[in-house]
This record gives sequence, structure tokens and C-alpha cells, in this order.
Amino acid sequence: MHMNSIEKDGNFLRINVGEKITLEDYKNHFLPLAQNIIGTYGAIRILLNFLDVKGWDLEAAKLDLLTTAKLGKNFVKLAFVNPSLKEKITRQTLSPFIGGDIRFFEKEELPIALQWIKTP
Repeated sequence: MHMNSIEKDGNFLRINVGEKITLEDYKNHFLPLAQNIIGTYGAIRILLNFLDVKGWDLEAAKLDLLTTAKLGKNFVKLAFVNPSLKEKITRQTLSPFIGGDIRFFEKEELPIALQWIKTP
């Protein structure tokens, strides 16, 4: 997951993702941040802004599925900006493991996504 930038504010985590999502970045960046926020606040709000993603490494995708199954009950809001159709289908399939709301936004709707995700 080539992370162009990360913003953390309380239980809010915004990640701008570009290129291919790799196991190394998922394990070394996203997962520790998410676990820390959940450990501190008990819940997390995540906005993933897909800039120019070229897919997932297989091992990163597997770990994401396991992470969602394990920690998903702590996800109170998930916003996906500019996701591919495959990403949307995957997230909708995983929705039974999510404790809160999932919404999808087009690239130009980033300000609306930010407003939604930051509203308690």
C-alpha cells in the first residue's frame, strides 16, 4: 500500500493510497495504526482515498480479509473514495463483519466523504 499521506486525529484515520497495496505496507503502516486507535478509543473511523491503485498483492488482500473479520466490529464508519468496482464488491461482501456504516464516494466527492466520516 503505497501511502502518499496519512492523517490521524483521535479515532479518525485517513489514508491516501496509490500504486499497488503491498503486504509490507499493510503490516507495517495500516495495521499498527488501526490497532493503536482501536486500543485507545475502542472504535475507528477510516477514510481510504484511492488515488491510482493498481490492485492488491495476494498476501495483503488475505491479511485485509482476516483483519476485517477480526477488527471489523470496531469500524464505526468506513469511507472509500474513488474505489474500483472490485473494491466496492469486496467491501460489500465483507459488510456483515463491519460494526458500522460503509459508504462509497467518487473522487470529486472527497469533501463530502470527509464531512460524513468526521461527523459522530
